[in-house]
Amino acid sequence: MFDTLRQTIAEADPPAVVGLDAPFSLPDPIVEEPDWRAFLETVPDIFSDADDFQTTCHRLTERATGGDRKEILRRCDERFDGLCPYNRFVFRITYHALRGLLVPLVRSEAAAAWPFQPGAATADRVLLETYPAAVLASRLAVRSTTYKDAHDDPAFRRAVLDQILTSDAVTVDPQPTATAIRSVVADDAGGDALDSLLAAWAAAAWVRGDRPTTDHRAPPSEGFIHY
Repeated sequence: MFDTLRQTIAEADPPAVVGLDAPFSLPDPIVEEPDWRAFLETVPDIFSDADDFQTTCHRLTERATGGDRKEILRRCDERFDGLCPYNRFVFRITYHALRGLLVPLVRSEAAAAWPFQPGAATADRVLLETYPAAVLASRLAVRSTTYKDAHDDPAFRRAVLDQILTSDAVTVDPQPTATAIRSVVADDAGGDALDSLLAAWAAAAWVRGDRPTTDHRAPPSEGFIHY
């Protein structure tokens, strides 16, 4: 899984910045390693698959909370009303992003994850954790999930896309490509096509220097959501 995406990132012409709609970390109370890189190196050995990842995270959370809870949020999740990285809707994405993307890309030095790795900001390829709902809320002052799945709303997706393409955030050229993207985004009831553009918007903001400020209450091992 993610083989094509991993290869695309690894072969991207530098400098490249990639926004990924997937958690890069776990809540600090359930991580025993001293820093994010050390944690990342343990992922292939500790978790046998996505289901084991969720089960193990639930067990570690129960231990950390004295049995009170099975899920807790990172500071960045709390800020944007996000989900726990091992919530039932997200755990497979988190596991495969860690195991299939971050581990091999970071190990091979094909890319670096910001803000976790020293010098990542000047790496040939930079990886950023993004959250499309946070981009909608912060860039367009819109809090909505009505463009996805059972809440399919093509008009909403088209309206958001128009705002993206008329801003200086994302440039799509030539025009036939923009027309094709517009059609794909409008017709994609799952919302993944629009999410990819919102992730690109977050990455473009980072390139322009519009970056999250440090939350001194948040452990460095948890990182940021870029929006």
